[in-house]
Amino acid sequence: RKPTKFLCLLLKLLQIQPEMEIIAEYVKNDEYKYLRCLGALYLRCVGRPVDIYNYLEPLYADYRKIRLRTFEGWTLTHVDEFVDQLLTSDYSCDIALPHLPKRLHLETQNLLGPRHNHAQDLDDDDDDDDDEDEVPDAKRLRPADVEPQPTRGKLVLKKNKSASKPAAEAPPTSNVLLDSSARGGEADSLDIAAANELRRKLGLKPLRV
Repeated sequence: RKPTKFLCLLLKLLQIQPEMEIIAEYVKNDEYKYLRCLGALYLRCVGRPVDIYNYLEPLYADYRKIRLRTFEGWTLTHVDEFVDQLLTSDYSCDIALPHLPKRLHLETQNLLGPRHNHAQDLDDDDDDDDDEDEVPDAKRLRPADVEPQPTRGKLVLKKNKSASKPAAEAPPTSNVLLDSSARGGEADSLDIAAANELRRKLGLKPLRV
């Protein structure tokens, strides 16, 4: 049951009794969550009920995690849960706290105004961010403002167009071969006839065709 450093700091604050403005700065500190919790616990121990509600209720919008040591060991909780325990319970961190009147009684005595839901402000901020992300129809780019870029589909269409063009008619291969063979046959027959005429003049037998 050795006290933690957090409780040692709380005891030190109870000894030096700082001004209320200093404790208010502790509670309003957004950078150090444990310093905020320390200021909230000290204010719950020595502060007036009106000040306690005014300074601690805005902390319901703080959802950061903090470590809390219990008899079973270290556990995780959140700043808003710690603040809710301070406002609704008479015990916190194994310390008996002074009795805190209900908020309704202070409202009936006109000491406090209606409670403001600080968590709703966070939801409104998220809605505003969503509205800013949406682009109005008037500001959207028209198709004419967008520079066209080549796509794969267009390339395919070009290929299809080139493939759809009729190819130049080539002469039939069979006709070319026939013409060349016919011309070759005529030249061979002329050569054989000339040779036979020469052999006839020399008294030799003619060649067979």
